[in-house]
Amino acid sequence: MEEELKALNAKLDRVIALSKYEAWNGMLNVDHFCEKFDIPKKTVMAWIYDKKEHFPAYKLGKHWYVDMKKFPNWRDRKHTECYKYA
Repeated sequence: MEEELKALNAKLDRVIALSKYEAWNGMLNVDHFCEKFDIPKKTVMAWIYDKKEHFPAYKLGKHWYVDMKKFPNWRDRKHTECYKYA
């Protein structure tokens, strides 16, 4: 019984770790995105609500998710725009 409990706790720890850092269906919760990329949540939310930014995020229910498949393209485009006149 004790071994089964340890195995179950180990599985639960893996599920928690995956849900925290792995993208679900190519999307990552904004809080976890901020934690993973060390970006303030206020900055990410500003990108989301600024229509000119076209930040790849979607609202499902009450939560915002970042589309991790589109994020690298967005980041590269923003990087190019920043150094456009340098």
